[in-house]
Amino acid sequence: MKINIGSRTEIEASQMLFCVSDANYTKVFMNDGKVILTSTNLGKIEERLGNYKHLVRPNRSYLINVNYASCMEDRQSIMLKTGKQIRISRRRMPLIMSYLEKV
Repeated sequence: MKINIGSRTEIEASQMLFCVSDANYTKVFMNDGKVILTSTNLGKIEERLGNYKHLVRPNRSYLINVNYASCMEDRQSIMLKTGKQIRISRRRMPLIMSYLEKV
């Protein structure tokens, strides 16, 4: 599923590792090592994903692809296969747990 993340930039959603919010910008980290900086905010990218179920938002600053999650660290953070550790907010914990059980 291709999504539009910028004015003329379309990417394959399954190739996204994670996205990081940076004020009014978003950094999109891809599985091939590329980092794309876009002026589209994280909420808008999440809306455009619609029914793509593998990307989930563990906190206000990140959107992660659960296919690249390797393990949970002490029920407060997720470790990605890249070694990046991302904190999970308390309110989103049940949602994250349900996504990880499906994968």
